Parts: sequence; C-alpha cells; structure tokens
Amino acid sequence: MQTSEALIGQGHPRVTAAVARQLNAPSGDDPSREVAKRLAAKMPAELAACYFLNSLSEANEMALRLARAHVSGKDVIVLEDADHGMTTSLKNMSPARGPVKFWAHIARRGDAAHVAETIRAIESSGRGLCGFFAEGVFPQGFLRQAYHAVRAAGGLCVAIEAQTGLGRVGEAFWEFARQGVVPDIVVIGESLANGLPLAAVVTRSELAVFPEEHGNPVMCAAALAVLDVLGEEGLASRAGVVGAAFGEVATRGSGLCWEIDVPGGKRLLLRPPLTISEEDVRALLRELTPAR
Repeated sequence: MQTSEALIGQGHPRVTAAVARQLNAPSGDDPSREVAKRLAAKMPAELAACYFLNSLSEANEMALRLARAHVSGKDVIVLEDADHGMTTSLKNMSPARGPVKFWAHIARRGDAAHVAETIRAIESSGRGLCGFFAEGVFPQGFLRQAYHAVRAAGGLCVAIEAQTGLGRVGEAFWEFARQGVVPDIVVIGESLANGLPLAAVVTRSELAVFPEEHGNPVMCAAALAVLDVLGEEGLASRAGVVGAAFGEVATRGSGLCWEIDVPGGKRLLLRPPLTISEEDVRALLRELTPAR
C-alpha cells in the first residue's frame, strides 16, 4: 500500500476549491512565495532558500545539481533499493532501476557503519564524495551517525522527504527532525500539492546558486490548501496517535509512515493519507496480521 502523494485524501474539497479559485485569479497572482514562507517556517532556520519544480524527479535532479555545484567531489551514496527518478542522472543512481554508474555507491539501509565504510572506499579509489541521498524511516541514530561521516568527508546531506515529510511521521513533521539532524538539502515530493505536479527543494542560502524557481500558481494554490488543512486539523499530531497501532506489525516507522520487511529483501511501505480513520487502520491491520 502506497498512497503517499494524496497526503490529505484523494479529491479533498479544500484542494479542489483552491485550484478552481486560482484558475480564475488575475494574471500575476503568485502564491508560490507564501508556500515558500510556510515551508521555511517548518524548517530549521538555516534552511531558507526554496525552489519549486514540477515533479519529484526534477526536485531530486535539482538537489544533485546543487550538491555538485558546491562540492568538488562527484560521487554520491544512495541506499539499497532506492529509486530517485527517471532522468538519466537519477536512473544512474537508482538501484531499484538497475545497475548504477561508477559514481554512485550503494550503502545498506539503516547501517551507518556501512555508510562510513562506503566513504572510505570512495576515498581510497581517489574519487571524492559529493553527497548522501537518503529517503525512508530509519532506526534512531542512523542519520546522525551517517551525516557525521558524510560531512567529515566533505559531502552534503540530502534528506528526501517525499514519503516521510509534511507530518507523515507525526508531530516531528519530517524524518530528519525525528532523527534530530539538519540536512543541507531537503526534497519534498508531490504530496505537497496532494498529488498534483508540484515538488520543492529547500536548502541553505549559500547553496542556492541557481536562479529561483517559482512554482505554477495553480499547483501552489493547492499546496497552500494542503498546508492549511494540515495545520487546522492537526494532522501531524493525529498521525502519531492514529498510526501508533501499525507498530504492532511493522518493522520500523512512526506516525502514518511504516515499513514491513518481507521475504526477498523487499519492504512493504505503509503510507495512507493522513485523514485515514481509526476504523480503516484497524481493518488494514486485520488484513496485514495473517500476511506476516
């Protein structure tokens, strides 16, 4: 089950109404600045620069460009089974899509010691580390230890919050916050606009070397509606309460973002909308229990 893009439920009336209003708004009405302001308010203070893109692939590509523009090394570390997108560069660093290129190195998910070992292998080959790209829910301490090793090698830390961000992991709002770390670059996927084509990259001002990318006004209006609903209905806090029951069957996770390890080294991802009812959670648990 993976419905992570429809963060507040498919066809939410607030999103539909916001899109309709923006379609009829005067030319030049641009809500993207307000979305950027609202996202910055949910980030650590040092993450203040925001780019808007049309897809998660574009956002991951921007994160890679920003990292390579700032760091002399070109190699990246990704996690096993990661799928970062369909562009040529991203496909070449996505183990889920096939063999990766020589400049992409695969570390075991949740294993900080293996991240450090992978860095040593890069350095011993005479190449340099550019960045560490990680998405998912992790054991506590993993990102802290991995980020320490990456930064010691001169690399940047990229938190991909497409599956975990915007309150899905609970009150912490972001997986990196739940882990107690501050990344250099944060990638947010299409759940920002409830599944409509809008993604974002938030980074430190000194890393924002490319011209600012404004978002499509209609998509940004949808994003404002999503952020309004998240705040007004307290959905991040609610996720921690409603989703706690998944801990009975899941391997790891938080809020309404859980993973179950299944045979073959695969992960079953549980990412229901934040508006899921407790009754639906219990029904899903009844189906999952015998499957384990």
